[in-house]
Amino acid sequence: MNKDDEKTFIEFVKRTGNVSVLRDRSQTEDPSEIEVLPEPFSELSWGQVWLYNRDIKPNPTMQYVPQQKHYVIERFQSPVIEFSRSFVKGNVMRAGRIWAEFKFYDKNERLNTKDSVFQEWFDQLVNWVRKNYKHVDSLTYAGPGAVAFRTEGGEWETLAGQRQKP
Repeated sequence: MNKDDEKTFIEFVKRTGNVSVLRDRSQTEDPSEIEVLPEPFSELSWGQVWLYNRDIKPNPTMQYVPQQKHYVIERFQSPVIEFSRSFVKGNVMRAGRIWAEFKFYDKNERLNTKDSVFQEWFDQLVNWVRKNYKHVDSLTYAGPGAVAFRTEGGEWETLAGQRQKP
């Protein structure tokens, strides 16, 4: 996604419910909400944010990381969707992703499945991407701005670090 693709995607996501975009880390046990996505490389945790639909319970669980003296969202138990953002460095656009975990182990080491409403919300976002973006690789879709970037001579880099030239 380029910046315009990302903006369009986030606007769609926010129309799917009472959705917040949360920072990857926080100084307190309360997740920190983002009103506007930060510019790439402008702050420590600009590249990964969490999408949280407040209509889907439970609330995200925070986990303290003592070595770094901050809290992070516990991604396995929390009903959140990881949004790793695409970015451009030089003439290369690095792929992003949306991802969620649907099964997790509780404190008693029992395997649990997240609520089906959460899974349906994730599927709604994935289906929007599939419908509105171009399928360019097995699991890769590119927004219109990303396609234009490549058409104009830019390279794409997959999450695995493989380069795809125009």
